[in-house]
Amino acid sequence: MPPVIFTTTYYALLLLFILSLVLSVLNKPGPANACEMTGWLTAALGCVLMILITRRLPFAGRFETGMVLIFLISGLNLRYAIPPGVHHLSQRKNTRFLKMLPHTARQVINRIVIVALLAFMALGSKATGSEYTMYDNVYVNLFFHFRVLATGFFLFAASSFTAAWYSGTGHHGPAPDMDTTGTGRNFLLLGACCFLISECAGSWWCLNWLGDVWQWNKGFFKASGVFLMVMTACHLPGCISKSGPVRLLIRILPAGICFWMVS
Repeated sequence: MPPVIFTTTYYALLLLFILSLVLSVLNKPGPANACEMTGWLTAALGCVLMILITRRLPFAGRFETGMVLIFLISGLNLRYAIPPGVHHLSQRKNTRFLKMLPHTARQVINRIVIVALLAFMALGSKATGSEYTMYDNVYVNLFFHFRVLATGFFLFAASSFTAAWYSGTGHHGPAPDMDTTGTGRNFLLLGACCFLISECAGSWWCLNWLGDVWQWNKGFFKASGVFLMVMTACHLPGCISKSGPVRLLIRILPAGICFWMVS
């Protein structure tokens, strides 16, 4: 497959998500969502092309990882754009950029994250990653791909927590929006489940390859940090839970650690 196809896909995504971000800031939810939907379909096409070309799940290299994350985050952003039972126009009709309701803020934050991911992808080649000799192993595929999925879920959870904190403490009273916060907790736990699947697949891979499920290296410290942050975020003591910025930092740390591991 000519590299120009992936280059074209990349610049199409960049244009669509920048337009979506600008339109959402200008309070044009319909056109913004249309641009994001087109971007999501473009990212889906890119993921399918990578699977057909490499004959494996996309996870190798900056470009493949970024494409999967964009597909996942934009799809979730569209799915959770409007809470059940709330009319689209009534939520956004008179909402200014600096006075957003939580669900509007989450959409904008996710679009900023996607544009940042595209900028991150610009630092590398617009092509599939190099082929490793063990990429045909099912456990290797599960190990790497589920880490990418976990990162996507953690990033969506982080945007939900950030939107709830911004809207709840900044403009709509001291209490965060419970629906947005609840969604963040759910995806934090879903990301932890995907990360656990990845670690289990890695252990079986190590067992079949080296005859041992426990080959200690610095990666175990990183993985332990992810689980520690998730458990801390889900069981915050009262003295910390009263501090909005500290609580937010703890809740978004799993996304940062996991992205560091897959980038």
